[in-house]
Order: sequence, then structure tokens, then C-alpha cells
Amino acid sequence: DLLLSENQGLRESLAIKKKRNKHGKKMDLQQEGENHSGAVMWSPRKFREAGERQVQREEAEEQEKLE
Repeated sequence: DLLLSENQGLRESLAIKKKRNKHGKKMDLQQEGENHSGAVMWSPRKFREAGERQVQREEAEEQEKLE
């Protein structure tokens, strides 16, 4: 009984750590050649475009791994 509860607690802490690590990706909001100084407001369209660029970059990396 003690081992089961300890095992369950360890699994829960591992699940929490995995959730915490998912937030580590940085979005590339500035396109090449853009240089902003000071505060910049990003529109939802810019976030969507940055997400699409990230997906394309990841797909290209996967293709390179397969070749």
C-alpha cells in the first residue's frame, strides 16, 4: 500500500514536470530584415504567420532527417 501511494505520487510529479517543459519554445515573430527597437505590439495575424513558419521549419527538419 505504501509503495503504491509513493509510486502514484512520483507519477504525478513527473506529469507536472512534463507539463512545465512544454512552454519552452520561443516564437520567431520578427522576419528576417526586420529590426524593431522599443516596445512592439504583435497582431494575431503575426502570431499565426510565425506559427506557420515554425511548422514549415519543423517539417523541413523532419524531411532532412528522413533523407
